[in-house]
Amino acid sequence: MATPLQETKRIEKMLSEGILLPRMIVLCGEESYYIDRIEDLIVTQYIEKENRDTERVILYGADSSMSEVALHAQSTSLFAEKRLVVLRDAQLLSDLDKLKTLIPKIPHGSTLLVSYRGNLRRSKSKLFGILESLPEETLLLIESPLIRNNRDILAIITQVATRCKAVVDEAARKRLIELVGFNGSVMSCEVEKLAIAAGCAPITHELVNKLIGFSRQYSTQELRNAVVKKDKLLALKIGEVMALDEKSYPLPLILATMYDFFANLMVVHFMPPSQRSPQNIATVLGLSNSYRADEYIIAPTRYSAIHTLHILHEIRMTDARFKGAESG
Repeated sequence: MATPLQETKRIEKMLSEGILLPRMIVLCGEESYYIDRIEDLIVTQYIEKENRDTERVILYGADSSMSEVALHAQSTSLFAEKRLVVLRDAQLLSDLDKLKTLIPKIPHGSTLLVSYRGNLRRSKSKLFGILESLPEETLLLIESPLIRNNRDILAIITQVATRCKAVVDEAARKRLIELVGFNGSVMSCEVEKLAIAAGCAPITHELVNKLIGFSRQYSTQELRNAVVKKDKLLALKIGEVMALDEKSYPLPLILATMYDFFANLMVVHFMPPSQRSPQNIATVLGLSNSYRADEYIIAPTRYSAIHTLHILHEIRMTDARFKGAESG
């Protein structure tokens, strides 16, 4: 499956060349940047200005029913070649599963754009599997997962800067990631703000420090990575941020993430050193691939078996205290 960035460029190309969009486009995922970007491109560019009052309809999941969505999506235009129906916040629609029966009824020239904010793939609905199996001529399914690495957030910085005709130097990029993190939507807003402030000059490290406050959101995976690398300063920094926002970072989730790593590490300690290959570790731990096993080859040198056992004990005790058990 193509990346969200590749899909964005494909949509831009289709719009610039005047190509008819498929009957249905579904945007879904936990990272809203690409959902917002692609939706904005289609809503503002697909239908000509003079036809928007009659050939463009925007609905909201909280205020609509599937029968209303179907009514608009199945309508045909007598005066224009293209028609667009937009369903925003589709995750709030209770009978969204009925989309699968609606697709073949959408007439040629009409497009239903569905924006679903959340992980449709992991939802209880079987809709994702059905949509994924349809041909692209009928349906375009674009996933926008959470951003988890520098490469993907740097792609957004570059894309937004290019759109704003700005240049961001390398030091400024690194500082932006330190302050904002992997939130694509927030990063987009910050780069746009910096582009306005910079004018014709490059966006520098100094300008970022002057205008951007600390708004980074970390994930439990980033905390886990810092612990795996035994990066004490980063782990403490992430821990401090998480401690100030218990709603966004519930302790049971953090403890489960840490316990999973150290419980697996304890198993690796009992494996003979000669058998600790990525393939063997992945098989013993039930990991999806050997790449994920690489961290368990280095980790035993950073955390001894006794140290690992003590950490597991502290995690259990912390969990017990959180649940109201007596300490000690």
